[in-house]
Amino acid sequence: MSLLFSLWTVLVAVIFFGIVIWVLRENKDEFDKAAQIPFEEGDEPQMKASGEEDDG
Repeated sequence: MSLLFSLWTVLVAVIFFGIVIWVLRENKDEFDKAAQIPFEEGDEPQMKASGEEDDG
């Protein structure tokens, strides 16, 4: 029974890592594009820190 649980654990781990690699490989361009979002300059105002007060 212990061998069965060990084989099940290995099988699930292989499937999990296979899915992770497949997702990352298929969507690499989208992830690279999303990683650059914080560095893009936009026209929208920046959020103030929680301790700062509004001027208006």
